[in-house]
Amino acid sequence: MSEKSDRVLRVAKADDAKVRALVSEIVTFPCSQVVGRALWNVGKEPDLTKITEVKTAAEIDLHGDFGHIFGTTAEVRWRRINKEQYDVLILSDKPLGVPADGKALGEAEKKWVIVKRDLIAQQGADRFHVRVAQYLAPNGAVQFVSYREVLR
Repeated sequence: MSEKSDRVLRVAKADDAKVRALVSEIVTFPCSQVVGRALWNVGKEPDLTKITEVKTAAEIDLHGDFGHIFGTTAEVRWRRINKEQYDVLILSDKPLGVPADGKALGEAEKKWVIVKRDLIAQQGADRFHVRVAQYLAPNGAVQFVSYREVLR
């Protein structure tokens, strides 16, 4: 990682090992993940997995079209580009060094606004909350809602 830092970063081309390394370094373990499958789930119905706990880098599921791997202070999102590469978005509550093969998103002199919220994810007896961080770009044009943790 370089001297430059930011809270919203992109690595445009990453392989399996790079995604796992970014999660290990930025999100840390244990963490949680959710994966979506449609385009790369040939011959099967589209699928969105349940939120599952991940204890090691080997448990990260990179099969599918996209995924979110999140902990209490950061999230790594990946989108499949082809069979072996992913486009990665990193959302962090604290400034991070920019990876040598990555870039910070947004204007350097202006900071993203981060708002923490608890959302009710399900009603009834199985009701639980999801803690999220809402990222608002300095120009107001971009917004991300980033998972942080599931509270049962």
